Order: sequence, then structure tokens, then C-alpha cells
Amino acid sequence: MTTIRRLAWPALSSLLFALAPRFAPELLREGSVATLWLLRGVEIGLWLSGAWFASRILDLLLWEGAIQRAIQRPPPRLVVQLSHVGLFLAATAGILAFVFDRSVTAFWATSGAVGVVIGFALQSLILDTFSGLAIHLERPFKVGDWINVSTRMGDFIGRVEETNWRTTRLWNTSRNIVIFPNSFLTTTVVTNYSIPGKQARFELDFLLDFAIPTDRAIRVLTAAARSAIGSSGPLAEPPLKVRVDEATEGGVRYKLRYYLDPEVTSPSKARDTILKKVMRHLHYSGISLNYPKRDVYTTNMPWRQKNWDHQQDQIRQLQRVELFRVLTDEDLVFLADQMNVKRLLPGQQVVAEGKSGESMFIVGEGLLQVSIADDDGEAVEVATLEPGDFFGEQSLLTGAPRSATVVCAYDALIAEITKDAVSRLIAKNPEVVELLSRAMARRALENESALNERNLDDASIEQEANRTFDKIKRFFRLGTP
Repeated sequence: MTTIRRLAWPALSSLLFALAPRFAPELLREGSVATLWLLRGVEIGLWLSGAWFASRILDLLLWEGAIQRAIQRPPPRLVVQLSHVGLFLAATAGILAFVFDRSVTAFWATSGAVGVVIGFALQSLILDTFSGLAIHLERPFKVGDWINVSTRMGDFIGRVEETNWRTTRLWNTSRNIVIFPNSFLTTTVVTNYSIPGKQARFELDFLLDFAIPTDRAIRVLTAAARSAIGSSGPLAEPPLKVRVDEATEGGVRYKLRYYLDPEVTSPSKARDTILKKVMRHLHYSGISLNYPKRDVYTTNMPWRQKNWDHQQDQIRQLQRVELFRVLTDEDLVFLADQMNVKRLLPGQQVVAEGKSGESMFIVGEGLLQVSIADDDGEAVEVATLEPGDFFGEQSLLTGAPRSATVVCAYDALIAEITKDAVSRLIAKNPEVVELLSRAMARRALENESALNERNLDDASIEQEANRTFDKIKRFFRLGTP
């Protein structure tokens, strides 16, 4: 039905112009000038309507028929439009030759001379037009593809919205339409992220100090990038990788390679997510990005990069843990001296749900996966622990069984604090019990209020702190003979 409707008007107009002499034979056969021009008008209309009808036939049989079936996609619009222009130029030549009895050769020669003049005046426009034709024929990109256009003002990343006679329109990640002349796109570097597949690889560089071991730097950066995997971050497959890129004057450059589907997550959004995770992991791991520096020391150079293997650095890391911020420097020194630092391999279990335990752990580097058992006994992943997180404080201070299973997801470094260490700390400073009680109560109520969307109040914190205080006293047998 659509085909008939598209052919109806051009076919009807051609038929009317062809039958016009028969409907008014006497009027068209009179020898007046008006009659002559009327006859010529009918003939011109016949030629033009015939070109119109022929262009529709060409579209249906060739472009939308054989060509589209052969290439398995709609033909380039610019090529289709050029074929229409060719048909109407041929009709114009026919009008000159058969209606006005003029030499077609002279017409083409005059048109060529005029075309040269117009060409010099509109050379940039013509260049854009033919560049657009080349883009349609070679198809380096198509509508819907995500591309990166390199310019002197920087790179422009966006989705191709349209390629017409003169320009290509790009919808960028700033939600603006950027318009490029087609001639520019054929003379610059264009990266198509949508071919050969929808998954495109991106890279981020990080410069770290020479003093940081490469295996540690790769471990921290990889864990950070993996924690960013999700709807606003990189894809889980293909897996991301961190590689040593080069050693420069400023430090060692590490290259993080990850994959995205730009149609799902924009490159700028994924970059923001990854950078936030990397900065968090570096901060809690005690590592800072390298920067230009010119230091002059008259004594031994201070240690810039923190490490869990040194007691002074362990104290600084303990100060960043929410539960121990209430402790004094003297208490932190004692706790750091009693702390046991462990390195974990992927798959290694730290604690098991339902088992008894008398220690807590602080994540220094890497990733840990938390899971709980459902009603059928199947393990369900519920959270990911990153540097700066801690767990097991309930078992350490109250003797409660482990509430979840924690397994190492990627090479990790954790610090363990045992009941024996806390017992010695309490014996040294009994006020620690009250401080830890309040810190645990606040943490528990904050988690509960976040789930129930309920505001905290001082009375609730005080009640929970008193209950926790009693549990700690019973577990450590304080105040009993």
C-alpha cells in the first residue's frame, strides 16, 4: 500500500500531462503564441513529472530493492539524492533538445563554464559535499556509532547523529551537538569505538614514585579499577589490566586499560567512577600520586610513601579507621605494636559465617568479597570491602559469631587485631572500653538508619552504647572476680 501511495502522485501527474493534448486538442492546435507556450509548458511538465516518476521507480527497484538487499542496510542518502539530481539534469537536457530545439552540447558547455566559476566561489562547500559522498561510500562510521575526533582543541567523543551533504553532527557527552565539516573528518584522525564490536578499549595513566614496588602498585590499581565495575564503570569482560608503561623522570607510569560499551556508559562517566575509586584506594593504601618536586635535605630523606610493614605507618593507617579515631596516640602505638599484618591470595577465606571468632580485620590493600547464606544455604554476595574498610569488630569486642563469610577477591593485605591485644590495651587504659562502645554503637545505628531511612538521636546512641558496653565487659570479664 505504501508503494502504491508513493507512485500515485508522480504517475498521475505524468498521465495528466501526457493526455492533456487529447482533452483540449482545438486549444492546443491553434497557432497563437499563447497556445505555443501552453504546449511547451505541457511538454516541460511531462519531462519533469517523468523524471519524478523515474526517481521513485529507481528508489523502489534499485536503492530500496536490489542495493539494500545486497549490502544489508539502507543505502547512503547522499548517493540516492545524487541519483535524483542526475535524473532531473537529464530531464532538463531533454527539455532543451526536444521542447526548445536547442543544442544540448552548447548547454553542457555553458553549464561547465558556469560550474567552474561557481566551483571557485564555493570550493569549500563542494569539498564538503564530495567528502560527505566519500564518507557514505567508505562508511568509516554510521549513524549511532560512537567516535573520537582529534582536533587542535582536543578530542571530541560522541555519537554520530547525522551525516548530510556538508556536515556531520555529533552528540557529545556534554549533551551538545557538535557540527563538523565533512572535509575535516576526511583529513583528521577518527577513532570508531563501535567497530568491529560495541566494546571499546580505553586507557588511563597513573604516575607513582619509584620507591613503590611495581607488584604493589599493580595490585592497588587493579583492585581499585575492579571495584568500579558496574553500570557507571568499566565492563567485567573483557577483563581490565594494569601494566607498567614506562619509567620517566617523575616516576613509573602505569597504564590502566579497561573496556566500555559507549552506548551504555559514556566514557567521561566511566572515567569519573574509576578515578574516584583509584584515589580512594591510593589514599587508604598510603600511596600518593607522584608530582614534580625539588627537595633539599640536610638529613636523611623522609619516607614519602606509607607502608603497612612499618609501625609508624601502621599508626597513621589506624588513625584513618573510624573505630579507632577515638583512641589516643599512645593507645594507637600500643595497638600497632600488637597488630598482625597478613597478605592474602585470591580465593583465600578470612572468616566463615556462623563460626566463632575473637579478632577483627582492617583492609589495607586489595579487595575482599562478603557473602551470606540464603534460606537454601547458597552463598549470596552482599558487599565488597575496599581499603579503609574493617570487619569483625563485633566478634572481637563481644564474642558474637561471624555474621558473614569474607573471601579474598584480589591480592590483598589485611591487618588483624586479636582479643589478646585489646585485653592488654584495656588493662593499660580502662577508658578504652567506653570509647569503643560509643564508636561501635554509632556505627551500628548509622548502618541501621541508612537501611530504615531513620534519623539518629543522642538518646538512641546512648542506649546502644550502654548495651555494647555491657557486652564488652562480659566478654572480657571486666568487673568480675
